[in-house]
Amino acid sequence: MHKVLLTGASGRIGQTFYIASQKRYNFVLTDVRKPSYPVQQPHQFVQADLTEETKLKELCSGIEAIVHLAGVPDPNADFAEILPANILSTTYLLEAASKAGVKRFVFASSAQTIEGYPVDRQISSGAAVAPANL
Repeated sequence: MHKVLLTGASGRIGQTFYIASQKRYNFVLTDVRKPSYPVQQPHQFVQADLTEETKLKELCSGIEAIVHLAGVPDPNADFAEILPANILSTTYLLEAASKAGVKRFVFASSAQTIEGYPVDRQISSGAAVAPANL
């Protein structure tokens, strides 16, 4: 089984992905909050703040792929909240993954990246981002 680091594991999407995929992958789950669901062997949960760069080296050790779902999902969050949780943590995680030789990095973002387009416009996969908020 591939060893996968799943960030944001206590969130709605992280929890759903883990439950649906736990028989296919060996997960190292991480979040700032403990999950509300049981985590059984061979999976493990590591409570961590992804803005702590030193913790990321440990989290990425021996990992083959990262599914990065962590971040503040609130479209009304201010920049002071988004900067560490969404921007810096992603940057630090990408750097740690590269140094650890992680082969795949799956980064999920939100529909907020295209909410600035008119509602009647069809968006293609190559369209530029057009956020409606921070």
